Amino acid sequence: MRKIGFLMVALLAVALLVPAPAKAAFPERDITMIVPWA
Repeated sequence: MRKIGFLMVALLAVALLVPAPAKAAFPERDITMIVPWA
């Protein structure tokens, strides 16, 4: 369970710091669903 939490925090940090590369890296995942301000 802790690994999943860390994964969510890591994804959130990546999407927050670099929204464009994050969207390019995860095109199948809608990051805007997780990070509305991305």
